[in-house]
Amino acid sequence: MELCKQRVVQTDHNDFLPCKGVIDAMYRCYTQEQYGDEYHKTTPEALPHATMFFNCYFHKYATLTHCMMHFEDSVRAIYRTPETKLIDYN
Repeated sequence: MELCKQRVVQTDHNDFLPCKGVIDAMYRCYTQEQYGDEYHKTTPEALPHATMFFNCYFHKYATLTHCMMHFEDSVRAIYRTPETKLIDYN
């Protein structure tokens, strides 16, 4: 993931497309392939967190450790809906 991000930053891409395959694979793994194949097309509850992940991570000095909380929040939003009755105890 980090090598892919470095290529995006070095080539001044204005999108995440060079890393799409890696991000989508990570999304499928975290969601056990139950919520689609593409992270940028995640559920409406998770989409704001996905946007924050993209905005955070694709900057020169950003780290995956720093931005991963947004990715995890997007997955959490999928599973913490009223329909699933799961509660996030903090």
